[in-house]
Amino acid sequence: MLKMLYLCAIEWEWIAQRPHFLEMELEKHFEITVASPVHVLKKIKKQRNTRVPDSFFTFNLYPYQERVGFLAAQSKRVFRKRAGDINAYDILWLGSPLFIKYVPEDYKGMVIYDYMDDTISMQTSEVLIKAYTDQHNRLCERADIIFASSNYLMNLLPEGAKSKARLLRNAFRGEQLIPPAQSGVSETIRLGYVGTISSWMDWKTILQSLENIPNLEYHFWGPSDGETPQNEKIFYHGVVEHSKIADEIKDMDALLMPFVVNDIIKAVDPVKLYEYISYGKTVISVGYDEVQRFADFVWLYYSSEEYMNILKLLGEGKLESKYDEASQKEFLENNTWRHRAEQAHEDIANTYELRG
Repeated sequence: MLKMLYLCAIEWEWIAQRPHFLEMELEKHFEITVASPVHVLKKIKKQRNTRVPDSFFTFNLYPYQERVGFLAAQSKRVFRKRAGDINAYDILWLGSPLFIKYVPEDYKGMVIYDYMDDTISMQTSEVLIKAYTDQHNRLCERADIIFASSNYLMNLLPEGAKSKARLLRNAFRGEQLIPPAQSGVSETIRLGYVGTISSWMDWKTILQSLENIPNLEYHFWGPSDGETPQNEKIFYHGVVEHSKIADEIKDMDALLMPFVVNDIIKAVDPVKLYEYISYGKTVISVGYDEVQRFADFVWLYYSSEEYMNILKLLGEGKLESKYDEASQKEFLENNTWRHRAEQAHEDIANTYELRG
């Protein structure tokens, strides 16, 4: 087996998502060591559902290291010390453009860029926008393969990098498949959201819906990294183990993806929608180009008015499920992380062979 050093884009003990699921399946094809960043001075709540790989180490990310030279140098020293001889690995998998600085100039192996988010648009300062842009361009030039998680990200790549880009979408974890059931008329309409609660939440529309529809409730499961509105009809349940989500959301009338469509969201192929469909629930999501492929399974809205109309139909028991058990099973079986890892393995093997 080829040896891979897998630099995770996020702290390994943060909520499980694409980097965790892909790595778990890639282990079937490669001998992997996972390197997880740890943000010094920034504490996270450790997730009990996150398994630690057999070969694993952490490295420090210091505050302001992209602005202060000696902190960047210190970060590089710590990483190199813990990683050992980088040339002992056949493949480096980089989950963030900032990790290009850890690749030695004389490294002879393959470099893979897992381009899963528009990280440049996520930055809020000119210094960080420049840092991410510069490192992204460097990594696009150096990488042998760029795995982009959406068509939107594919189109953002520099022209010279598009020839080595491959579309590697997100997927379904495959642990549980609950057949869909038609919702009836509900005295209280319960809407559920599972995932990180952050700045991309469309709180304006959520609060407006509570004013317009008196028998409506929102239930949120997941970590929060920003301010959240306090309302007697908005319930925050915190982080739940992935294996217990289905039980937690069983009483929800629908599952929701209520995002503001900005540049960050436009780039996202949402893991959330695959998971929601697997729970057999009615699914409602804001609409944008990357989620059009879910249109046979998900109720999409493009304005607050459309959203309110969908909720009213739901409350009246008139919002029919968009999928049945057969279509649910077929869609999810073709969109598992196992399939994505097999695709990645094939692309890597072919490119590795061509490199000689």
